[in-house]
Amino acid sequence: QKQVEYIDFLRKAEELDWFLDMDGDTWHNNTWGAEIITKELARVIEEKGYVTGHKNNDEAEMLYHSALNRTAGYLMGPANINIYRLMEEASKYPCTILFRYQGKSRSSIGEYENNALQALGLNHDFQKERNKNYYAVVENGTVVKEGSEPFTADLNGKTITFTETDILLDGEPVESNGELQIVFCDQDYKWINPIGINYSSGAFWKAGCNGWSCEAVSGSSNE
Repeated sequence: QKQVEYIDFLRKAEELDWFLDMDGDTWHNNTWGAEIITKELARVIEEKGYVTGHKNNDEAEMLYHSALNRTAGYLMGPANINIYRLMEEASKYPCTILFRYQGKSRSSIGEYENNALQALGLNHDFQKERNKNYYAVVENGTVVKEGSEPFTADLNGKTITFTETDILLDGEPVESNGELQIVFCDQDYKWINPIGINYSSGAFWKAGCNGWSCEAVSGSSNE
């Protein structure tokens, strides 16, 4: 009656990269599926001009920022092992990233991965400088500290230490391994998602995983 367009999201699933059994079923979305649908819904609402007369509201802004941080934790927490989705969300949502790259000339990092990594705020070309080691701490898209040699940095109450083979928080190694490590976490370290990738094997995916099937690593379940 209000001439609002009906959106059949099942028909748009392939277009939106929404996958059955990964992002939800035909009735329910999980966290990642809900994010995909919500972003598309917001895009249509803005494009069609369905919502007008917006006014700033301090209480609503407070709730918005609280929801933003909770959503970041849901999208980038340990349950999500899809490195491509993780990088996409980390480029938009507030988070801290700890990054260690062991340079190797035969890495499988292609143009898509290189662009996704740089979108996180990393100042390194992983195609032109494949052989060069790289370490970085990034907070909300801004580099806190970076370099080609291991270093130590203090951030938000934690001491972050890089070695050539690991990342440590207050002296304890994060539970991941691989020639490339990305640790996603929030500002207060309430959630931490360490990802280890063996890119030389030809698969830019979490170490120990075959697609969405993961083996237990260091005694913890990664499924």
